[in-house]
Amino acid sequence: MTTIGTSALFSCISGSVNATTATMARIALPEMRKYNYDPGLSTACVAAGGTLGVLIPPSVILILYGVLTMETVGSLLIAGIIPGIVQIILFMGTVFLIVRKNPALAPIGEAKPMRVKLASLGKVWPFVALFLLSIGGIYMGVFTPTEAGAIGVFGAFLIALLTKRLSWQHFKNALSDTTRLTAMIFFILIGADVFSKMLAMSGIPSAITTYVGELPLSPYVILLFILIAYFILGLFLEGIAIFVLTLPVTYPLIIELGFDGIWFGVIMVMVMNIGLVTPPLGISVYIISGVAKDIPIQKIFRAMVPMIFAMLVCVAILVAFPQIAIWLPQLMRGQ
Repeated sequence: MTTIGTSALFSCISGSVNATTATMARIALPEMRKYNYDPGLSTACVAAGGTLGVLIPPSVILILYGVLTMETVGSLLIAGIIPGIVQIILFMGTVFLIVRKNPALAPIGEAKPMRVKLASLGKVWPFVALFLLSIGGIYMGVFTPTEAGAIGVFGAFLIALLTKRLSWQHFKNALSDTTRLTAMIFFILIGADVFSKMLAMSGIPSAITTYVGELPLSPYVILLFILIAYFILGLFLEGIAIFVLTLPVTYPLIIELGFDGIWFGVIMVMVMNIGLVTPPLGISVYIISGVAKDIPIQKIFRAMVPMIFAMLVCVAILVAFPQIAIWLPQLMRGQ
């Protein structure tokens, strides 16, 4: 449960599934191994917690969704908070039920005094401070998502200086990684813009929207087919590629069916998350397998089954109660 909670906390400043999964695999797995936790359960918790990186703000994939669909990025980031909390609760509940059924999977460790537990929380203040500074500023309308990114970087820079963890080599590596990532994202956006305009000129999106809109089917039935398609695509393709290839067609259709674009963005991310922990792609599982080379990858995939069920339950809850995703954005806009 702590691993899942820590993954969520790290996601608040990371926004990346791969970074969250790789970091938590190196931090949490050795600790759980020390207390003789079941390897399957341990790796499943790390993989499940890593998927929160694209749901809890600042989510890189939600920002890309906003750029491609012209939805408000700030509203999208805020919309992921409550669904992310629901997903955390479901993951923790799943762990509780698994261990309650078989306590040997996670033996009880040595009890620690409350003062030791409280003292350990002092080490996580940079994560909380950065999250409250950037996302809190967006929610309060103090600054835009772009300004929040700049303020978050400056805050991280100050924290690194104050904690004396910033070396010249680390600084150069950060600049190099940022430049490469920014260039990659811009090339993707340029290609996506060209692709969208080509599709618009062809008339394919409008034709599909008109055809599907005239079908004698409930909008929720059509939504179910779209989500199943995204789940299948998530098994074979990376999330950014799916967004670029499909959003020019599916987004206008979703709006035509009367669904909220921000809500659909969160739903879409949650469905594609499942592909991150299922074969044959299963990027998160392969990252963990690279860190824990002694644990068979088949064992990790099998252990993920209860977590995948929890993710499906979360998607169903969000479809049944859309306000979970759109309540905070509406509150932010004063609606």
